[in-house]
Amino acid sequence: MTLPMELWSRIFGARPKTGKSAADDADSLYAEFSRGFCHRPDVNFVSAMQAESQFALLSWLHPSTPCALSKAFVKLGVDVTRGGLNIWEQPYIEMMHVGGWDNGGLPPQSSLDALATLAHVLGIRIKLFYRPAPEAEVMVMEWDPIAPTD
Repeated sequence: MTLPMELWSRIFGARPKTGKSAADDADSLYAEFSRGFCHRPDVNFVSAMQAESQFALLSWLHPSTPCALSKAFVKLGVDVTRGGLNIWEQPYIEMMHVGGWDNGGLPPQSSLDALATLAHVLGIRIKLFYRPAPEAEVMVMEWDPIAPTD
């Protein structure tokens, strides 16, 4: 599933039109995500991650996390839920990271770890597009879901 450019603009650049601050909007999206996003039929994602002690992932998804990728995933989860789609039926998720030039164009390690965990938990390939420098060609990093061993 690819996030449309207008969605990226709303997440990363546009000011909320409701008069709320971006933090308020992120908080309300996170609350809706926590209540409604399911990663398997009738399995609430946040509740399942709490039960599986995936606290690093849950912390990364919280609105206070500075990396925009976590907010983009929360927004994706809300949009999928609102649209009546099932994340487990999607073949992949694509995301784009801009910045992090001091880190080769990559987000912080905590975000890379979270994306790897998400691929495993969701059972979906995740592709992260990035540029190692502002004018460099786009590169891609991928995480495949880990197949069960039993």
